[in-house]
Amino acid sequence: MKRALSLLIILIFAAAAAWGGYWYWGASKLRGAFETWFTERQADGWQAQYADFTLQGFPNRFDSTWSGLKLGDPDTGWSVEMPLFQILMLSYKPQHVIAVTDRSFLLDTPVDSYVITNEDLRASLITDASPTLELQRATVIGKGMDIARATRSDPLHADELRLGVERVADPATYHLGLAATALTPPEGWRNRISEGLALPDALSDVRMDMTASFNRPWNIHALDDSRPQPRRLELKTARAQWGEMAIEATGTVDVDDEGTPEGEVSVKAEHWREMLQMAVSSDALNADVAKAIEQGLTLLAGFSGNRNSLNVTLTFTGGMMRLGPIPIGPAPRLILR
Repeated sequence: MKRALSLLIILIFAAAAAWGGYWYWGASKLRGAFETWFTERQADGWQAQYADFTLQGFPNRFDSTWSGLKLGDPDTGWSVEMPLFQILMLSYKPQHVIAVTDRSFLLDTPVDSYVITNEDLRASLITDASPTLELQRATVIGKGMDIARATRSDPLHADELRLGVERVADPATYHLGLAATALTPPEGWRNRISEGLALPDALSDVRMDMTASFNRPWNIHALDDSRPQPRRLELKTARAQWGEMAIEATGTVDVDDEGTPEGEVSVKAEHWREMLQMAVSSDALNADVAKAIEQGLTLLAGFSGNRNSLNVTLTFTGGMMRLGPIPIGPAPRLILR
C-alpha cells in the first residue's frame, strides 16, 4: 500500500513537472514569436513599439499584456495607439485567442482620427492548427461604445455592437453577421440632418447578414502582408430603421481584380424622400442631383401605389451605378487596404 501511494505521488509530481516544463517552453516560444513579429514589422517600415510587455498565466494560461502599444502601417494609413492591450489564451488550447482592449484608445485611418471608448470591448478568435493559423471563426463584442473624431467630443454611440465571422466550406468564404443596439448618431450631425423631421435619437434596427468570398483565406499574413480581397458578396439582408424611415437591401455582387463591382442589389425603402433630404443636409449628396433622383424615383414609387414606399434595383455595371433607370455615378472600388 505504501509503495503504491509513493508511486502515485511520484507520478503526480512528474506530471506537474512535465506540465510546468511545457508551460515555460510554450511561454518562451510565444514570447519569441511576438518579438520576431515586432522586429519584422519595424523592418517593413511600420511603427511597432510598446512601453512594456509581460507574459503570465502559469500554469493553464498564456496571458500576454502590452502597455503603451503603438502599431501603424504607413502603406495603408491605419494605426492604433492603446494604453493597454491583451491577448489571452489557454495553454492547452492555443488556437483559441481572446483579445481585450483598454477602455479608450486612438485609431487613425486614411480618412480621420477617432477616439474609441467602451465599457467592454473584446474579440474571440479561433484558428486552425496550421502554421498560417487560418481563421475558422471570430466574434467581436463591444458594449457601451462611443466613437468620436479626435478633434470633437460628439460621438457615435451604441449600447452594443456585435460582429461575427465564420468560415464556410470554401476556405476563403466566410459568413458575416453584424448587429447594433441603440445606434445613436452624433448629436450635432443628427440635429443638422433632421431639420423638419421627427426622429428618435437612436436607430431601432441595424443588422446585416452576408457571405463574402475572398481571393485567399484570412490568416496570420493578412495583417503583416496585404489583405485578402473580396471577390463575391452575397447580401442576404442589410437593414436599418430610424423612426418611420427604413431601408433593406439584398443581392449579389462580383468584384474583379481592380475592385470594381458587377451585380444587382434590391433595395426597399420606406419614407425615402426623407432619406434624400438627409443626404443633402449632410453634404453627402448634391441638392441638384438629389432633385433629379427624386423626380425619377417618384415615378417609380407611383407604380407601387404608395408614394412613400420604394422598391428598386441598384445596379453595378461597367464601373458605374444605376438606381432603377437613373444613373447615379461611378461605383465605389471595393478594395481592402
